[in-house]
Amino acid sequence: MGRFRSLIFIAAIVVIGLWILSGFGANIWVEALWFDQLGFNDVFWTTIGAKFFTGLVFGLVAVVGLGTNVYLARYFSTRLTELHLFNEEMSELEQLFSSSKLIEVVTIVGILVISAIMGLIGLANWDGMLRYFNQEAFGATDPIFNLDIGFFVFSLPIFHFVRFWLLLLVVASAIAVTLYYLYRGAVTIEERGIQIRSYARNHVCVLGAIVFLLMAWGYRLDMYRLLYSESGFAFGAGYTDLHARISALWILLFVAIACAGLFVMALRSQRRNLPFIAIGGMIASSLIVGSVYPGLVQYFLVAPNEYDREAPYIQHTINYTLQGYGLDSVDEVPFQIQENLTSEDIQSNITTINNLKIQDKRPLRRTYQQLQEIRTYYDFSNVDEDRYLIDGEYRQVMLAARELNYNQIPSPTWQNRHLFYTHGYGLCLSPVNTSTPEGLPDLFVKDIPPVAISDDLAVRRPELYFGENMDAYAVVKTTQEEFDYPEGDQNKFSRYEDDGGVELSSYFRRLAFARYFSEANFVISPLITEESQVMFYRRLQSRVENVAPFLDYDHDPYLIIAGGKLYWMIDAYTTTGSYPYSQRFSGLLQMPDTGDLGTGPQSDIPGLNQGPQRRFVQNQPTLQNINYIRNSVKVIIDAYSGETDFYLVDEEDPLVRTYRNIFPTLFRPLSEMPQTLKDHIRYPRDMFAIQAAMYRIYHMRNPQVFYNKEDMWAVPQQVYAEQEQQVYPYYAVMKTAQMDKEELLLLLPFTPANKENMIGWMAAHCDQPLYGRIQVYNFPKQELVYGPMQIEARITQDADIAKELTLWNQEGSQVIRGDIIVVPIQESLLYIEPLYLRQRSSRGGLPELKRVIVAYGNRIAMRETLDQALSSIFSFDEGTLARQTRTIVDGQEVIHTRRATLDELAKRAVAHFDDAQNYLQTGDWSGYGASLQQLENVLQRLSDETSQLE
Repeated sequence: MGRFRSLIFIAAIVVIGLWILSGFGANIWVEALWFDQLGFNDVFWTTIGAKFFTGLVFGLVAVVGLGTNVYLARYFSTRLTELHLFNEEMSELEQLFSSSKLIEVVTIVGILVISAIMGLIGLANWDGMLRYFNQEAFGATDPIFNLDIGFFVFSLPIFHFVRFWLLLLVVASAIAVTLYYLYRGAVTIEERGIQIRSYARNHVCVLGAIVFLLMAWGYRLDMYRLLYSESGFAFGAGYTDLHARISALWILLFVAIACAGLFVMALRSQRRNLPFIAIGGMIASSLIVGSVYPGLVQYFLVAPNEYDREAPYIQHTINYTLQGYGLDSVDEVPFQIQENLTSEDIQSNITTINNLKIQDKRPLRRTYQQLQEIRTYYDFSNVDEDRYLIDGEYRQVMLAARELNYNQIPSPTWQNRHLFYTHGYGLCLSPVNTSTPEGLPDLFVKDIPPVAISDDLAVRRPELYFGENMDAYAVVKTTQEEFDYPEGDQNKFSRYEDDGGVELSSYFRRLAFARYFSEANFVISPLITEESQVMFYRRLQSRVENVAPFLDYDHDPYLIIAGGKLYWMIDAYTTTGSYPYSQRFSGLLQMPDTGDLGTGPQSDIPGLNQGPQRRFVQNQPTLQNINYIRNSVKVIIDAYSGETDFYLVDEEDPLVRTYRNIFPTLFRPLSEMPQTLKDHIRYPRDMFAIQAAMYRIYHMRNPQVFYNKEDMWAVPQQVYAEQEQQVYPYYAVMKTAQMDKEELLLLLPFTPANKENMIGWMAAHCDQPLYGRIQVYNFPKQELVYGPMQIEARITQDADIAKELTLWNQEGSQVIRGDIIVVPIQESLLYIEPLYLRQRSSRGGLPELKRVIVAYGNRIAMRETLDQALSSIFSFDEGTLARQTRTIVDGQEVIHTRRATLDELAKRAVAHFDDAQNYLQTGDWSGYGASLQQLENVLQRLSDETSQLE
């Protein structure tokens, strides 16, 4: 019976082992198939090869190191015991283990297990090893050691890791041989204390000497790490670091070498206390030289005259921080405030006026959800901002993808979840500056199938197989038709027509996917055929992170309409925390969520955390402990096929050049990006927020000003939904005196620290040819320029406005004060704030844009539309703005009247009618219906334009 149980136990162990191995093999194969389907086969095998060989090399070194030490311990203890050099008789433990193979098995297994752990520790730094062996020079040096920055970014981290790993190996070896000697009786515990035979003591002393030599190497490396010191006034090595700590490190280095020498001397010396003298001397030196001496220098030499001592090092911190965050080339421009805008100035800046944002992302998302989700299993997870040329007119818009909400799928069986409901459908798009008479967004793209007011926004492939919340895998090209979209009481069905998944072309592939997803239906379902494909990693963030985990990614991918198809663009960053003298950004970057109108936790960004914050997106990537960042890569993902392309936009970045050396097939030059996609590149908001947080301090380039903190800036507050929140960077179409035409900019105003008046604003260009250029406009310090909170206070104190707000709040409704935006017009500033109204209910009512507030100088107006508010401020006929527009013709801006627009719309209506008649004659009912829908859209827009002329 006992033998039978043993066989059962062994069989169970074998089965479990095979199950684990099959899972590991299935994971590798499935991942390899996925990378191959994307065309990134080289990326996968380079990564696997780097992990394998890194782990193998470190593991083999550990085997050799541990094995050699244990072998020597075995050799010394066995041979010398046999010669009876110490005892006439062997101890009981020696007799036991000399006649048993158990200790040999335990020793070998222990060596292999520890070596495997050491190999895994080495494997964890596989990417660092690749960067080290493929590094590119930065072409700039540090100010102290005059070494290329690449040494600090690529080499120094590896040196520290290798030293730490070797130290761990030596300590593990020392513990292993000590235990072995204990078993062999070379180390005994008696009443008079621990007794160690000479050969065991000598062996441990050699290992101790190696430990001290590794410590000496560590002290040498720590000298370079002083450039990351945080002990002085500013980040990086200060006066005490370079005049005391570096000398202390040199002393400690030689002390460590001397201590290693004492351990070696103990091999021949009769003085058994030499190792203890070495250890005590090292500890005393570390306390006195490493801590007390620098403290005395700081207290007696630096503190009484801190600025004069630290000034040159403060300058290093300023310069290298600006370099690390790409702020060293920021243009600072004086902005002389003039309150002399006229109605003619407003009309001459008509493109800016026509793109003033009065739609807010959070209420807009809720409106999209209630008006355009169509079915409960659809969801608008996020609202994005972009700009399009619509019928030749440059328009800033907001848009949101209609994705599947897998939590709301009716009857969520395996078949429904993975074979039937496979994709989202279409999008909503509306301009930022208009609304319907009911206060709802003016939808330029809407409904299912998508209906667009212009051919420039037409979507001919609206299926969304890849998106921000597509967490579930999908099996396409099965015998099961896919749900496409609802049409009245019926549903439309479709079949996938591309190659966006991994083919299940063999039984072994189906078996591998069944093991990978722990789902037997891959093997047994009759709906799956050899033509079927599996789509996984469909959520955008997981997709790009699986391809290139060494990059950091913006939290907000955005949707693009290009050539009738839908694409996603994601900004990718190269980052490091090893740039010398550059202040680390250590806060958690949290971005506002578009899904809530309330408040939430505070942001941890320095300078962006004043007052209560809005609700933030959860489970997003973080950018922490970095002091260098570049937006070197733009990632494009086809929403239908899943094709993923990484485009280089900053080929001067040494980090991305290093990654290109490692993965030569991963990156494509920006010149290969289609122009229809290139037109939608924008400056990333995550990086801009980090740069703004750093620049609010490091714009003080004078060390004296920096030391005194005379000119600290802050990010202003605003009132949103009756709560104070920070102003977050926002996109706006505008033109300054330094620009030839309007373009999309990313803006953020600044106020002085602990003040509410504005001191300036920061702008990043999003359009070519100025893309990436950052400008800071400084206001005169002797003049009062209203900040957002001061405008908010004036709005609250305005008697007429306060009366209406109070009345609305008392009628069972909630007033939502939207984001305030500050837009420069020539040399003046306009403040725009929308007011929304929604019914108070447990579900939350439909937000409606009811009023627009415009502030200019000492004047404030609240009206139903933006045109009315502007006409009230500047005293002109409110129809004036509606009668003209500015379009792009052959690359040039042309101002024309609405009459010209009406003529163009009439021509398009006739063209769509002629197309419909042609389709009718040929019996093409699908084309006939599409032409009639386009004709309806044009006639509706013609009606809207005509009403604006009245």
